[in-house]
Amino acid sequence: MKKIIGLIIVYGIALSTAWSQCYPDRHSTNAHDGWISCTKSPNPNISLGNTHWILYNLGEVRNLYQTTFWNSNHPKHLAWGVKRMRFDYSLDSLKWDYLTTYEFDKAPGNSLYEGEAGPNFNGAEAQYVLMTPLENYGGNCMGFSEVRLYTAPAQANQLSLNLNPCLNEGIIYNINGGVNLGGTYTGRGVVNNYDDKFDFDPEEAGPGSHTITYQYTQGNGNLVSRTETIVVKNCGTADCPPCAPCGNEPLSTFNANPVPNGLFFKSPSINSAGTINTGFDVDYLAGQSVSLQNNFSVKRGAHFKADIRECDPEPNLLVNGDFENGTEPWVMELHDEAYAQLYADSSNPFEGNTCARVEVTSGTSSIWHIQFEQFGMSIDNGKSYTLSFAARTDQPKPVWTNLGRHNTPWNGYGGSTIDLTNQWQVFTFTVIPNETNIGQTRFSVMLSYEGSAPATYWFDDLKMTLNE
Repeated sequence: MKKIIGLIIVYGIALSTAWSQCYPDRHSTNAHDGWISCTKSPNPNISLGNTHWILYNLGEVRNLYQTTFWNSNHPKHLAWGVKRMRFDYSLDSLKWDYLTTYEFDKAPGNSLYEGEAGPNFNGAEAQYVLMTPLENYGGNCMGFSEVRLYTAPAQANQLSLNLNPCLNEGIIYNINGGVNLGGTYTGRGVVNNYDDKFDFDPEEAGPGSHTITYQYTQGNGNLVSRTETIVVKNCGTADCPPCAPCGNEPLSTFNANPVPNGLFFKSPSINSAGTINTGFDVDYLAGQSVSLQNNFSVKRGAHFKADIRECDPEPNLLVNGDFENGTEPWVMELHDEAYAQLYADSSNPFEGNTCARVEVTSGTSSIWHIQFEQFGMSIDNGKSYTLSFAARTDQPKPVWTNLGRHNTPWNGYGGSTIDLTNQWQVFTFTVIPNETNIGQTRFSVMLSYEGSAPATYWFDDLKMTLNE
């Protein structure tokens, strides 16, 4: 017999379906829950000759989109499962359009099986869908359990943000990553979660790459995560205006009627006596204060926000010094038989959620054989730079901190020996380089010496700033 059982589910956006399983995406291990073909016969697409095949008549012409596929899931017949399948579609079952040849994974043979994504028809019109298995995982029969066709674009299951905001752009509201499954967003710079959306504050995140995570719970209780990256561009770079300097700028008054749209970032204070009209989007950011006068007004339908922000005197020349985004671009430089590993650690950071942990397994007689470092910075001859960081160890240890050249002749610009304990301490030292170094400056903490291993070190809040 050519066709035993053909199980297909056609999905529209608002289709209500009654399930016979506890969880809609799981499939049973019953051999009868699916389609099996053990004898070849003439294919409806006559150009294909005698094959295994299954033809679906959808009853009317529909637009087709995503598919989900469940392979043969009976534990004794997993080899019958389709490995490679050809997909064709037609309006009349006479003239066929080729879609693709698609490869599928072997089913696991258990009741937790939730299938896999199949090919996307991308809105093609069809009444008939023809599936022709070309290869299986062994045996004389071809089979699969179920196929699901969407007649409207299904909810996306991949996070897509495509955000590259400027540091001084202000909070970005109502961001939707394309996944609408009742989850929440987390990550540095995420300030609100609501209705599968979030707000993102570039200044809170800081310049650089930030991982944003969307998490939702499936019907079976499993927590699923999707991640994407938002890149915050620093002030004064391409497409980004300069950041307002810190200092004692004159008091800024915005008392126009209306106050113009935009982001007002002034220091030390903002004073406004104006009106914000309907549909306007105005953010005030100030280093010390935002003062609103008695006649200040915001009309219905306008957006208004005022924030007091910390005003850093100079940008941090080190990247990811708080390790809130993992350990990159910090690295371990190792020589000879010295060995150490670098991790991000959330167990007891100095501040924030994460710090760096360095586990030293073996050292040598040369302290520079293990270096926890970052390189690639630029410095100017004769200018003053301040370096600061928090650190601790699992046992009292001295270490050497250094700012120097990362290539030959390996010039050192200055450093300091510091004594670490098992309590967090903040260390600061100043360096005045005797040369200009473009892109080959290195900050390092040297950890290798006789008797140094094994030991564990923690670092956090590393900063390098130019002193004007």
